[in-house]
Amino acid sequence: MKDFRKYILIFITSLSVAMGGVFTSCNDDDDYDTNQIKGGVSLTAAQLQLTRGGYMVFKGSGLNQIETIIFPDNVSVSNIEVVDQYTIRCIVPEDAVVGKVQLVYGGGSKVLETDEVAYTEPTTITDFSPKEVKPGDVLTITGTYLANTQLVSFNGYTTPVISATRTEVKVAVPIYAKTGKFIAGYNATLSDNTVSFTGVASNEEVKVVEPTITKISATTIKAGEKLTIEGTQLNQIATVAFNGASADSVKVENVYAELNSITVTVPTAATDGVVTLTSYAGVAYTTAAIKLTQPTVSIKDAKASYGVGEKVVIAGENLDLIASAAFNGDEAKNVTIAEDGTISLTVTEAAKSGDITFTLKNGTTITVSGFVTTKPVASDFPASATPLDKLSVTATLGNRVANVKFGDLEAAPEATATGFTVQVPLEATSGKVVGVMDNGEEFVLSESFTVNAYTFCAVKAFSSDNVTIGDLLKCTVVNQGNLTGVLLDGEETDYIINGNDLFVAVGVSTGKKTVTLVSGETKVDYTITVVGQGLVETVLWEGALEVKGWGGAWPEPQISLADVPSGALLRIRISGTPSSELQLLDQNWGQGKDWAIKDEAERNTIHISADNLAAGYADVDVSGWKDVDGLGVMFNADGVVVTAISYVIDYSAPTPVWEGNVSFDSEQWGVSMTAMQWGEWDKYKDNFQVGTKVTFYYTIFGAYTNIRIGNGSWVSLPSLKGTLGDAAEGNISLEAGSTELTITLTAEDVADLNSNGGLGVFGYGITLTKIAVK
Repeated sequence: MKDFRKYILIFITSLSVAMGGVFTSCNDDDDYDTNQIKGGVSLTAAQLQLTRGGYMVFKGSGLNQIETIIFPDNVSVSNIEVVDQYTIRCIVPEDAVVGKVQLVYGGGSKVLETDEVAYTEPTTITDFSPKEVKPGDVLTITGTYLANTQLVSFNGYTTPVISATRTEVKVAVPIYAKTGKFIAGYNATLSDNTVSFTGVASNEEVKVVEPTITKISATTIKAGEKLTIEGTQLNQIATVAFNGASADSVKVENVYAELNSITVTVPTAATDGVVTLTSYAGVAYTTAAIKLTQPTVSIKDAKASYGVGEKVVIAGENLDLIASAAFNGDEAKNVTIAEDGTISLTVTEAAKSGDITFTLKNGTTITVSGFVTTKPVASDFPASATPLDKLSVTATLGNRVANVKFGDLEAAPEATATGFTVQVPLEATSGKVVGVMDNGEEFVLSESFTVNAYTFCAVKAFSSDNVTIGDLLKCTVVNQGNLTGVLLDGEETDYIINGNDLFVAVGVSTGKKTVTLVSGETKVDYTITVVGQGLVETVLWEGALEVKGWGGAWPEPQISLADVPSGALLRIRISGTPSSELQLLDQNWGQGKDWAIKDEAERNTIHISADNLAAGYADVDVSGWKDVDGLGVMFNADGVVVTAISYVIDYSAPTPVWEGNVSFDSEQWGVSMTAMQWGEWDKYKDNFQVGTKVTFYYTIFGAYTNIRIGNGSWVSLPSLKGTLGDAAEGNISLEAGSTELTITLTAEDVADLNSNGGLGVFGYGITLTKIAVK
C-alpha cells in the first residue's frame, strides 16, 4: 500500500505552527555562541502538532549545534536538517508517541526540552471508482483515516461528501468537474479564525466525460433565427457565444440530466465564425463556422442624380438587419423600414456621389453603388476675361458653389438669384476652371478659359515682407502709367512712381494694412505688414503758442485726441525756459464732452512741472482721460511757449532680464520661477518700476494652460486680479498658440513686489523661457 501522507505534509506543518504552543529556552549556554539572536543555544519555538513521517520544526539560537533529537518514547533522530541560521527540522519517526521532545547538544551533556507534542492521523487515498464518471455520478474513494473528510475538490470547486468512514468516502461528481486529480479534505479553522480548505490529493486523475458537438442545424443563418446544436453531455454547457456577441447562459431545469441538443436564438450582434460553447468546468468547445445572412440592397428606380432633400429609396431582402446608412461624406443615420419593406434616405448637403454604406446591427457593413449628386450647371460661363473682372454666371444651384478654381488659384463666389458671381484672380492664367460644391465635390465650368492681358497697374513684386514705420513701401509694378491713386486702409496716401518702382507711405501705426492700387475704376488690394523700430514720433501740430496769464490757450487748427493711437504718449515741445508749470487739459477746460465732468478732481487735467519741461519737451499719458470724443487739447500756464504737439510710440524691443527654461506641470500647480524671488530680488528690482512693461515669453505644451504673475509668496499682482486674471487668484488663461504676454506695472504692483519677496511666476502646462522689460 502506498503512503500518501506527503500530499498534506506542507499544509499540516504550516497549520501546526500557527496553532501549536510556543515556548522559550530552558538552557542558554554562552560556551556555544553562534552569533545568533540571543547568543548561545536556546529554543524559542517548536511545532507541537505533528505528522508521523512529516517534519518537526524548531526555532531558536545556535540550533545548528543540536546533535540528537529524542522523541518519546526514547526514539532518537540524528539526521537533523539546518534550514537557516534560526531554524532546524527533522522527520518525525513512525513509532514516536505523545510526550516531550528533547534536543541534545554539548556531547550529550546538555538538553533543551519542548512542551508535549501530539500527532495528526495520516490521511491517504489508495483508490477510487469508477475511473470514468459523468457529472452527477457517485465516486467512491478508499484509503485511510478518511472519516474527517467533509468536502472533495474537483477542478478547484468543492462539493460536500455523501458519506465518510475511516476507509471510504462517497461523493457526487459536480457539474464543475473536469478530468484531473481531486482532493479529499475539510475546512480547517486557523489561529486567526479564518477558514481554509485542506486535504490530500488523489494520485491518479479521474476522467470526466466531456461534452461533444456532432451537428448544427444550419451553416448559414439570420440573426433572430433559432440554431440547434446537437451532441452529447450538452447539459454540461453553461454558456453559448456567437462570434462578435456576448455569451448567453444556457438555462435547463436539471444540469445533471443528460442533454443531447441545445437550441439558441442567433443574437443581433453575431458575425460570421464559430459558435463557442463553454462548460461549467470552464472548457470551451466550438462548432463548425457559420455564416450570417446579409441583406441584399439596391437603389429602387434610380435617378441620374439626386438633389438635397430628395429621397433615395433602397429595396432588397433582409433589410431589417440594417441599423444605419451613410452617404459618402456624411455621417451615419439610423434607418426605419417602411410598410412596403423599403428604406428611404434623405439626401443632405454633405452627401457626395459614391457608395452608400449600410451598417448592419452586428457592426458589419455593406455598400450599394449608383448614387450621384446633382451638380450646378452654368449656362453662360464666359470663354475669356481679364484678371479682376467680376464674372456674373447664370447657373443652377448657385448657392451650392463654395469655391471656383482657376487652375490652382481659388476665388470665393457669391450666390445670386440666377447663379453666382466670381472675380478672376489677378494671377490667373488660361486653362481649366473648376467649381467646388459645398460638399467638396468638383464640377467643370470651363475646359479652356482664356485670361486676357490686363492694363491696370498691379504689383509684380514687393521688395520685402514688411516695412518699418517712417520708411516707404517699395514694390515693382506693371502698367504704372495707368495708376491714378493709392489707398492705405481705404484712405488716400502719398506715393511716388519712379520708372516701374512704386514707393508708398505706410502711415504711423503698426500691424496688417491694406494697400490698394487704383487704376480708374479698377482697384487691386494687397495686404502688407507695418512694423515699428525704436522711438517713432508723429507730429500733430507745429507753431508758436504763447500760454500766459492763466487764461488758457488753444492750438489752431485744433488737434483731435482720436488721432493718438492706443499705447502712445502725447509729446509737448516748448521753447525757452518756462516761467510756470504747464497744464494740459481737454479743450473744454478738462470737463470733457458737453462739459459733463463737474468734479474738479475728476477733470482731464495733467500738471507738467517746469522741471519736467527742462529738456524742452515732456511726454504725458492721456489714455485715462474720459469723455473726449471729438475733442482736442488746450493749455494753461503763465509764461510757457508751446511749439509742437506730437505723439510717440516706442517700438524698441524689450530688454531681457532673465532667460532660461522652467516647465510648469501640465497636471498640477507645483513649480515656480524662483530666480527673482526673495534674496535674489535686489539684483533685479531696479528694472521693475511704475509703468514698466514686462513681457513673459513661453511655449505651450499642455492642453490646459495658464499663468499666475505674482510675488514671492505665490500671490498674484494686485492689478491682475479681475482684469487679465480671474478675480479669485489672478490666474490668466493663455490662448492656444500664444507665445508671449505683456503687463504694465502699477504703483501697487511695484510695492507688492518689493514687500513680498520679489517676482514669482507660476504656471500650468507652459515652459517659461524669457522675461523682458521696457
